[in-house]
Amino acid sequence: MKRLLKHPRFPIVYHYKPRQKHTYIAIESDGTVCIRTPISNMDFLETIVREKEHWIIQQLENMAQHEQAVLGETFYYLGVLHTMDSRVAKPLKEAISRLRSVEPRKLQHCYDLFYKQACAYYIPQRIAYFSDMMGLYPKMVSYRKMKRRWGSCDANKQLTFNSAVMKLSVEQIDYIVVHELAHIKHMNHSAVFHRLVQQYCSEARSIEESLRRLRP
Repeated sequence: MKRLLKHPRFPIVYHYKPRQKHTYIAIESDGTVCIRTPISNMDFLETIVREKEHWIIQQLENMAQHEQAVLGETFYYLGVLHTMDSRVAKPLKEAISRLRSVEPRKLQHCYDLFYKQACAYYIPQRIAYFSDMMGLYPKMVSYRKMKRRWGSCDANKQLTFNSAVMKLSVEQIDYIVVHELAHIKHMNHSAVFHRLVQQYCSEARSIEESLRRLRP
């Protein structure tokens, strides 16, 4: 069940998830606050929102300060905003130059392909580095555009990375790689899982918090 809740400072979308164990609050890229929860009591939900209001406003302010890339003019790569004149822009610039008509949909396709190719080149190097350290090796790795996740690990030890991770900083990418490798050993988010991640990524908590503000 999905409902739009009224709030004087920000829009809230309430998703009732009776099978879910916990309540999760996320900020979408358009500034909408999404609450996914097994709780159906509206008064209790309002209490949760009041308790988290300062945090929500802080996340919204951080998002507003994050400079947006302009399609066809700038792009993020390894956490840095680049123009089309930069060296790393060459394959993207060439792909755009081959377009017969410069439409947003076609430009976005060029960006998506650029990030997927960059991901397929860069991520395996980081997986190899951390796999040797952690003693955890995936059976297969794939890359694709994902709407809500930076990465995933299934029961067959197959890792999937959101190609958009190439927009993130090196530190954030390393955290995501360590996080997914840790799932090979622990298919959950238990305390022992988080300790394993923390062992190989000392800034895990702060990086995880920053990723919550940067929805895919």
